[in-house]
Amino acid sequence: MADPVTWLAVGSSVVAGGMSIAQGYQQRETMRGQAAAAEYQAKISELQGKQVNGQRLDELNQALGAIDTMRAGRGVNLDSETGRAIRRDRRTRATTAINNEVLGYNSAAQSKRNEATGLRRAGKWAVISGFANSLSSFASAAGGLGGMGGGKTPNTGTVRSAGAKGGK
Repeated sequence: MADPVTWLAVGSSVVAGGMSIAQGYQQRETMRGQAAAAEYQAKISELQGKQVNGQRLDELNQALGAIDTMRAGRGVNLDSETGRAIRRDRRTRATTAINNEVLGYNSAAQSKRNEATGLRRAGKWAVISGFANSLSSFASAAGGLGGMGGGKTPNTGTVRSAGAKGGK
């Protein structure tokens, strides 16, 4: 029978291995939560982009309406070549600005989705890492158990050569 110190060393190695595995699972769960939060932030960014797009288009239409109202009040033909050129220029500039602003929100959303993907992937590796880290602890425990026999190897029978036949 091995001494209590050896049993304590083996037990602590087994506990350490179990803790490595548990830590891997805990890290995975933490990363899953962070990934869900990143996905939520991505959805918020997309929604903000859509809201901004709608608001800016409304503002553009109001501005164009105000220009048309002023021109009509002055008796200028709204369908003139100059009027169409002004509207076209104003719409082009505003649309470019709107698209750039919305692109910022869409880029932020994509960045958050990429972050979520990375976190989920890292969570999977955290579990694998926990198991890998536990192997050294379990190997240490096995080494401690191997030393408990006092160095004697049990007799398992006679050794036969490859060509030998027969029994004992």
